[in-house]
Amino acid sequence: MAEGVTERLSEELAAEQKPEIPELPFIKKKRDRILFWSVTPTGDYVKDCQMGREYAALALKYMVEADFKPLLTWCLMDMPRKKDCSGIEVGFLEFLAEIAAINFDLKLLGKLSN
Repeated sequence: MAEGVTERLSEELAAEQKPEIPELPFIKKKRDRILFWSVTPTGDYVKDCQMGREYAALALKYMVEADFKPLLTWCLMDMPRKKDCSGIEVGFLEFLAEIAAINFDLKLLGKLSN
């Protein structure tokens, strides 16, 4: 039941906001579909992690400038699962986790748990 509500709210939000799809290197537009996470690892884990961090910075910049946070959700939903992840995904997620931790207000935690 919750799944149907979530899908309906997502559809309503998307219809309401009708965001322009950004020209970001990890987003690929196909004829009938948009892949919000379409990357090709180089095979060099360190290089791929750095690329992922750069992609995260671009995504965060877009989300702030366009005031469109759902981009992150859409990217995560298109990412491969654990066994197929590369350094690109790891770098992307680590960068966002670091930003979240730096900007997290511990006072908010108390308010959320009450």
